[in-house]
Amino acid sequence: MDVKKMLDAARLQRTTGQPSFGQQRDTALFFELNVRLAELLGNFNRKKGIDFMDDFCLSAAAFLKIANEKKWTYLVLLTDKKISILEQKDKSKFIAQDYLILQKMLNKSYFERNAPAFVHAWHIFIKLGLVDFKFSATEIENAFLKKLMEGKKN
Repeated sequence: MDVKKMLDAARLQRTTGQPSFGQQRDTALFFELNVRLAELLGNFNRKKGIDFMDDFCLSAAAFLKIANEKKWTYLVLLTDKKISILEQKDKSKFIAQDYLILQKMLNKSYFERNAPAFVHAWHIFIKLGLVDFKFSATEIENAFLKKLMEGKKN
């Protein structure tokens, strides 16, 4: 998964109604991520037979917009070894518990300006995609780039 390429694509995407400066921008970006994650995991929990890849890509874009804004891009890059480690993790017994841990890490990241907490949340998110949603790293990258390119055309 080429996260660098995904970061570049996310950098070009604009969030609707998002202030373009200071703390308000951080707030808007974290808010967008929280909404995207709630939609993704809510849809997954309801198991309506829908394709979660679009929701996953929009959530990933929200993560990467924060990384770009906070200058944390180097922290979210994933080596093949790290992807392999995440792929080896056990499937979640309770997605809701993982979601709450992810939210706790994001809140810590936002309120305490804690980059390691953000990275931990990113890894939980990627693990959910790879293991629980059964997406391959290549599928994620391709769908992400396609989704963001569609967004640029609209």
